[in-house]
This record gives sequence, C-alpha cells and structure tokens, in this order.
Amino acid sequence: MDNTLGFTICGLPGGLPYRNVTRVDPVTFKCPNGTVPCSTKTSAENTICYPSNQIATNCPVNNIYLTTNLTEAQAMKTTGWIPYTKKIVNTYYLLLTKDSDMLPITTTKFEYKPCMNPDELSSQPGAKFYPLENDSVNNCTFD
Repeated sequence: MDNTLGFTICGLPGGLPYRNVTRVDPVTFKCPNGTVPCSTKTSAENTICYPSNQIATNCPVNNIYLTTNLTEAQAMKTTGWIPYTKKIVNTYYLLLTKDSDMLPITTTKFEYKPCMNPDELSSQPGAKFYPLENDSVNNCTFD
C-alpha cells in the first residue's frame, strides 16, 4: 500500500484469546498455581497469568508508543520498552511494552483522520489500495 509514512507494521498473534486467558484470583490477587504474572508492574485487575516457560512467547503487548525523538526512544529502552527492530522511515521510532498497567491491546489502527464511528476507517486522500482491498470504508460518515 502507498501511504504517507511509507510503512506497515504487522504483528503475530500469540497466546490465548483474551476471553480465555488466566487472570489473578479475585480474592488473593495472585496467579493460580503453575502460573506467574506476565508483568510485576500491572495491577491485579490488569494482570494476565501464564506458565513461567510461556512468559516470553505468550504474554501480550499492552502499550505501543510512536515517537520522533531518538533521545526519548533510547531513554524508554532503558525502562523496559522494547524497540521495533529498526527506525521507521526517517524520523519515527516504534516501541512496545508488556509492563504498562493496562490490559492487553486487542485492536490497533492508525488513521489519517480518526472517524467518530469505530467501525469506519479513514485514509489519506489519494491513497492507493491493493485490488482486493475494500476502499469503500476509507471515508467517515461524519468526523
């Protein structure tokens, strides 16, 4: 796809669907036996539990940050943020973390001009699409 920033970010789903993940016990606020928290930095209501041998592969990303500031990106790396493997285009840096006190990210979209209706998607005027893409959803009913 041709777009302003010139990049596409893809992710690989892993772990269990959110509705099936193991959560902390509502009384003890601890993970069940045989599991550990994905992060020690999340509150009980935001904690997901997995067996310790699955933490690296199955724990979900719970925050994404996009910045143009290299110094900021480097500083964030020292506090546990995971940098995307390369600088995006000329001036954008993408960082991910599993340690924010948030629930897992289940849906993400970057838009030209966000629509009020979350089921619609906006795109930059003149954007080009692959032949099988449905570009009828790239306009908002109202902003």
